[in-house]
Amino acid sequence: MDKGSTKTAPSTGNNEAEVAEKPSEPTLYDKFGGNVKCEAFMDKFMDGVMKCPTLSTYHEGIDEPTMELLKEKRVCYMKYLLDGSKFYIGKDLKEVHQPLGITDEIFDTWKTEFLKHLKTMRPNIKVLRAISKKVTDLREDIVVKMPSV
Repeated sequence: MDKGSTKTAPSTGNNEAEVAEKPSEPTLYDKFGGNVKCEAFMDKFMDGVMKCPTLSTYHEGIDEPTMELLKEKRVCYMKYLLDGSKFYIGKDLKEVHQPLGITDEIFDTWKTEFLKHLKTMRPNIKVLRAISKKVTDLREDIVVKMPSV
């Protein structure tokens, strides 16, 4: 076989073009455990948020059906954030969070709660670190930057 040749898989006899696809690498979403694990995590996390005096104030007055819808949206966003989906259909994080006046301190409380519940899902350390970095990178979209005086 000369340098310019390529090796192809044996023909299956189909008339359609046969293309050997390279298996894709598992995404962070896959490595975390996919939808089942994301849903279980979000249930635990939202329970923790509602028990936190600082964070629960942002969810006061939300009825049970709306809270369930919010959890579903957060699971979808988590899938997107962890590269399990190319798209997220929902409002932009800045659009949703900027009117809430979230400070760095509140974001840190949220992140601590998030990571506390994430650890209970027992991801391996590389997955935990990668998710932690992605969550940390959300700060600029969630925190309201106060103008310097």
